[in-house]
Amino acid sequence: MSRSTVVHRTPTWLSCCLLLALPAAGAYGQNAGGPPASVVFYSGRDGHANDQIYVMDPDGSNPLRVTYDAAADVDPDISPDGKYILFTSNQTGNNEIFVQDRSGAVQNLTNNPANDERARRSPNGKQIVFRHGIDIYTMNADGSGAPVKLTSEVPPSFAQMANWSPDGRHLVFMSFREGYCSVFRTDADGGEPINLTPKDPADASTSWCSRAPAWSTNGREIFFLSFRPSTGGQNEIFVMNMDGTNPRQLTTAGTNGSPRAR
Repeated sequence: MSRSTVVHRTPTWLSCCLLLALPAAGAYGQNAGGPPASVVFYSGRDGHANDQIYVMDPDGSNPLRVTYDAAADVDPDISPDGKYILFTSNQTGNNEIFVQDRSGAVQNLTNNPANDERARRSPNGKQIVFRHGIDIYTMNADGSGAPVKLTSEVPPSFAQMANWSPDGRHLVFMSFREGYCSVFRTDADGGEPINLTPKDPADASTSWCSRAPAWSTNGREIFFLSFRPSTGGQNEIFVMNMDGTNPRQLTTAGTNGSPRAR
């Protein structure tokens, strides 16, 4: 994958320390060691035709737009040191992974014909995990070197929504490889993925899907979103041990999603 640089100038933004969920927006945050603090998220507002990246205070005040382009910019993530924002954008015609620093300079990290999206940094900031085409890859955070393929999906299956364990040793992600969406765990340096949320073979129901996995802060448990017969077909939040044992349903009312612990 080749790389190119596109430069935009935007207002200075702050490191972030908390997670805040907003209606009609996806919000992500990391602990950057304390205040000043902000939350990075994507949103469609201000009369803009497409989603853009914003930051705001943890209480929802002082929203500040930080990307200014005609494309859709989504799924942001903050570097552990709070100096860079990763996001997905289709400003080149297809989805690519971009990184923006505090000065507003933007670099296209992937720049290739396939879709690359939903990048997440490793706990130490040295690597990025992302979806490329139908598979999960890792790459150096500065875009150098060749990306490393971690999954081998076969169409119509695909893998996405990868997240690092707090110690950086494992990854969790969603895959359709067994005929339904399920949460898998693999070693960060490769290895055979393990299905952590297998469907009961005797269950003929089509209402079964587990996705959007996220680690607990101590790395011992995994939160995830699922709908299955026990939820009445609604999206509910579950948690399980990192080996897939002892799954527990945490929500029972309404439709829920995108669990992420901080």
